[in-house]
Amino acid sequence: MSRDLKNGRIVIVGAALAGLRAAEALREEGFTGELTMVGEERELPYDRPPLSKQVLLGRVRAKDTGLPRRREVDAKWKLGMRAIGVDPIGKRVLLADGEELPFDRLLIATGTRARPWPNAEEAALDGVFTLRTCEDAARLAERLNAGPRRVLVIGAGFTGSEIASACRERDIEVTVAERGPAPLVGALGGAFGALAAKLQLAHGVDLRCGVTVTALTSHDGRLTGAELSDGARIEADIAVVALGAVRNTEWLAQSGLAAGPRGVACDAGCRVFNMYGIVTDDVFVAGDVAPGTAAAPPPRRTRLLVQSVRPQHQVRRRAHLLGSGGHCPGLVGEPPTRRGLRLPGPRHGRRQREPCQMAGALRAADRDRRAVPARARHRRPICFTHTRPLRRA
Repeated sequence: MSRDLKNGRIVIVGAALAGLRAAEALREEGFTGELTMVGEERELPYDRPPLSKQVLLGRVRAKDTGLPRRREVDAKWKLGMRAIGVDPIGKRVLLADGEELPFDRLLIATGTRARPWPNAEEAALDGVFTLRTCEDAARLAERLNAGPRRVLVIGAGFTGSEIASACRERDIEVTVAERGPAPLVGALGGAFGALAAKLQLAHGVDLRCGVTVTALTSHDGRLTGAELSDGARIEADIAVVALGAVRNTEWLAQSGLAAGPRGVACDAGCRVFNMYGIVTDDVFVAGDVAPGTAAAPPPRRTRLLVQSVRPQHQVRRRAHLLGSGGHCPGLVGEPPTRRGLRLPGPRHGRRQREPCQMAGALRAADRDRRAVPARARHRRPICFTHTRPLRRA
C-alpha cells in the first residue's frame, strides 16, 4: 500500500462477511486511517450457513454464530443503523438518523435480504417466517421447539431444502411447495433435482412440485394453512417463505450510481460505474450485492453455489484495490490452492459426497436431455477437483 493511502477515511456499508473480511485485509495491508463499519443489524458479523442447519436443530444458539476474527480491525462500528443514501461527489454516506459520514473511499457490501411473501397482509400473520438473519433463525427455532403439527416451506431451493431437512430430523411433519419440476432445479439443473427429490421423499418430506401457493389462510391473525394452485389445501402452523433473495440496492436509488435489482455494476477492478457508465475511482463493491454472485447469477451459466474460495478472493481483491487505488494488478497475498470443495445443501442425516463424485454423477445423468429442463439444456456441469496452482512463467 502506498504511503499516501495508508491514512484517510474509509467507510464500509454492510457489516457482514464481505465487509468484515475487507476491513481485516485493509488493516493487514497497512491501512492506519479511520475505518467505519455501518450495519443495519444490531449483531456483530455472524456466519449465515449455520442458521438453517445447526440453529434450527437446536444444537447452536443463533447468537453463538459470530464470525471468527482474523485480526483486530480497529473500526468505528455503527450497528443497527441503516444507510439511506450516498453522495459520491460530496463523498458522504447518509444515515437514517440524519448523520452524514464523510469518506475518501467507500465499499458497498450491503448484501441481500430474504424475498418477502408478496401479500403484505398474509406475510404479517403469526406463523409466517423468512430465514435470512440471526433474529429470523432465533424466532423460527423457538417456534419449532414448541412442536408444530406441520410446517409449510414455500420454495425448494437450498434454504427451503435445508429447512425441510431440519424439520424431518426433529420429527416434524413438513410440506414443501415448489413451482419447478424438482427441488434445486433452478440452481443445479434437472439431474441433481431428481436426486434431491428422491432423497426428500425417502425421508418423509411431503414434496409438492409443479404447484404454487396461491393464498395463506388464517384465523384471528394466526396462520392455519395454505391453498395451492392445484386446488389442494394444506393445514400448517408455520409457513417459511424461501423464495430467494433480493439485493439491497434501494438506498442507492438517488446516488447517481449504476445500481438496480441485479446489483451494483462494476468493472473488473471492482470499481463502481455511475449512471453514465463512467467508472468511479473511490467507490467499490463487494459480496452478494455485486453482479454475478449467488443472489442473481448471470443467465446462461451453470453455477454450483460454493461458499469457500471465490468469496475470499473477491473480498480480498476489493480490499487491496481500496488500499492501492486500483493500481495493483493482483490479489492480496498469495492465491490459495484450489481444494476439493463440498456442496452446500440439505444433509438429511447423510454425509455429502465429494464434488468430483457428485459432478461425475451429474454428467452421467445429464446425458439424458429429458432429465434437464428446456431452459437449462445449454448448461454444462462443473467439477471442482484437487488441482495444483498455476505456475507462472
